[in-house]
Amino acid sequence: MSPGPGRRAEESAEPTATLAEVDIRSELSIRRPRLADSEGLDRALAVLAREMTENPRSMLQRLVETARDLCRADTAGISLLEGDVFRWEAVAGVFASYRDGTMPRVASPCGVCIDENVTQLMHLPDRHFPALRAEPRFVEALLIPFRVRGRPVGTVWIVSHTDERKFDREDERVVRTLAQFAAAGWQLWNALEAAEEANHRRDEGSVEGLPSVVHKTERTPNPRRLLIVEDHPDVAESLALILRGDDHEVRIAHDGPAALQVLSHFKPDVVLLDVGLSGMDGYQVARRMREEALSGYDQMEDHRRSMQAGCDAHLVKPVHPNVLRSMLGAEIPSLSST
Repeated sequence: MSPGPGRRAEESAEPTATLAEVDIRSELSIRRPRLADSEGLDRALAVLAREMTENPRSMLQRLVETARDLCRADTAGISLLEGDVFRWEAVAGVFASYRDGTMPRVASPCGVCIDENVTQLMHLPDRHFPALRAEPRFVEALLIPFRVRGRPVGTVWIVSHTDERKFDREDERVVRTLAQFAAAGWQLWNALEAAEEANHRRDEGSVEGLPSVVHKTERTPNPRRLLIVEDHPDVAESLALILRGDDHEVRIAHDGPAALQVLSHFKPDVVLLDVGLSGMDGYQVARRMREEALSGYDQMEDHRRSMQAGCDAHLVKPVHPNVLRSMLGAEIPSLSST
């Protein structure tokens, strides 16, 4: 696949530099980060939350457009791993016309990003990945991987085509937040595809009996008072935006003591609790709350400990919104327990 117009076909297809020579990840700890635009990010997350609930199939494209704008990148994209290739599922900017193109996993920086499961920052990556040789060149590329239930799914990436734009820790923070949204959006998109395929097989041309997951714009008939306990502010705010959009009343706490303080006056119906909190961990908090836990831990031991701590359910982040909607709309006897 040619990643863009003006491919420099006359150049050798052999690498001219090692991976170590194009890897400049250490620069992230040296460069002075730009000022955070928290209001801009919050507005963007609100738009993405609405897009996820109302039109999930376009959410990933909207996400890369957001990444390009927030990070002042020349190109931004999402590459999804499909077997031995990456597909450019969404692209915005200079190479937008190459959406849906593919690149072999071994020929792409995304392969390194997925394999190492950490942020990548590369300078002139086409020196090591000849498949990227194009005009304008990829001068800097920042890539963040995302997974679902421990399985690698893809990367969110931003690119500068000039030496003037250099990415920093703030860009990494923004893209990491968007990658969490990408994981949730990917799950929802796949759930919709599976639901519609099942309905098509069952009754061609009929829309009756569609699973609730495809009714994207419905509001819950039973709004609840929710407390989110999550030590990553961006994750907490993103989830809160989605749930507030469904008419729930939401409060946020970033650690155990703060959660217990909120609990004393807010009296939530449900608590979405991260078990991996620092200090007082989620299991300790859960024993005192006896509510519902939302967790990024997916081992059998984690599930067992959650149940022993008095949790009603153990969910694994990222959880797409309709999973939460289904659970919040269900009749759960313990929700009324005090």
